[in-house]
Amino acid sequence: MPAVTLKKTYITRKGLEKLKSEYQFLTGPARSQTARRIKDAREDGEVEENLEYKAALQEWDLLENRVSELELLLKCAVTVEKRRSTKVEVGSTVFVEAEGERFDLTLVGSEEVDPAKGLISYESLVGEALLGTKPGDTVIVSCSIKTTYKIIAIK
Repeated sequence: MPAVTLKKTYITRKGLEKLKSEYQFLTGPARSQTARRIKDAREDGEVEENLEYKAALQEWDLLENRVSELELLLKCAVTVEKRRSTKVEVGSTVFVEAEGERFDLTLVGSEEVDPAKGLISYESLVGEALLGTKPGDTVIVSCSIKTTYKIIAIK
């Protein structure tokens, strides 16, 4: 069986704490509650036609899949420290101008993405284009439409 190479997951300290908190919740109260639901549904009689039992088992599978996913993420997590830099890097908040509007974008790991809050993945088209740039640089991002981003400042 070939060896599996684990891919580093870059994440901010805040994002790492959020993942750890979710992991603690899922492996503690959520797991106990789901196990109790399975036990209670099993005690209700015939499990073959017991919809509550089947739903509890399905919930258990989803919970355990997310726990496994979080364990892998936490194992591969590399925390990025917010620091002053002259170039855009993971964790940087960048003040840009695009299509006549100015706004902030923060480059984060895929687990922290929230476009409504300006949190974009460093692996996205825009994130990759911004990495390594400095104030005054201009990048063009092409997908279905072409957008030009001018880097105004790095915060």
